Amino acid sequence: EQETMMDELKTGSVDLLPEITDGDQVVAGLEMVDNGDFDAVTYARNGYGHITFVCDNGPTQFTEVRQAVAYLLDRNEFARTFTKGYGAVVNGAYGLAMYEYTYNKDALEQLNSYSYSLDKAVEVLEAGGWTLDANGNQYNGTGVRYKNVDGKLMPLVLHWASSENNSVSDLIATMLAQNPDVAKAGMQIEQTVMTFAEMYTEHYQNQKEDYYNMYNLATNYTSVFDVQATYEVGSTANQNHIADEKLASLAKEMLAVDSKD
Repeated sequence: EQETMMDELKTGSVDLLPEITDGDQVVAGLEMVDNGDFDAVTYARNGYGHITFVCDNGPTQFTEVRQAVAYLLDRNEFARTFTKGYGAVVNGAYGLAMYEYTYNKDALEQLNSYSYSLDKAVEVLEAGGWTLDANGNQYNGTGVRYKNVDGKLMPLVLHWASSENNSVSDLIATMLAQNPDVAKAGMQIEQTVMTFAEMYTEHYQNQKEDYYNMYNLATNYTSVFDVQATYEVGSTANQNHIADEKLASLAKEMLAVDSKD
């Protein structure tokens, strides 16, 4: 249990706590090391924590909405707050332990980091057609934005499933869902708290009737970076439900590249 795991380690109920990323827990653990009774190993993670968007229903099926959410979450401040300086932000599907990252670090740093910007969030939303109000009139800057989707007005309301007793969920709620700039942008994020098992079932097993638009999750990679199934259209491993034929084709072609390349 996250809330008691350091005490369990102190009392010998457990002997090892792997993959600790919560800054408060890291600091508590290092204090125990300083007292001389415990040891710690620091290593870069072959994975990362992320918000998973569902790309085949609701507002998050539109690229501009996902971009707007990115602009409305200060990821650098989030990482500093959560990890207390023991973590870093990535700008794509990679972990800092991966040799692919090491070889391509400079190029990856040129990717859009989505620096925090309410203006940019509004800009991409307007470019994406979120320019109406609940009555179909021009949006006047107050309340929730709407978009005409197949003749029906879709509200810019995102349904977020989060797991209980989770410090990441708490921080996302504070820094994103309850962020006043989210409302200023004309967006609303509704949080539903559930057990991790319930969230897992909702996301991985109820894909055809997915009600939620976003989940806070994490991923670890194996030693072989094979993302063909991840981007295969219709694959159960395609957690984002994204139907991008070009992306799927590139992922498949990557498997045929010489391993030394």
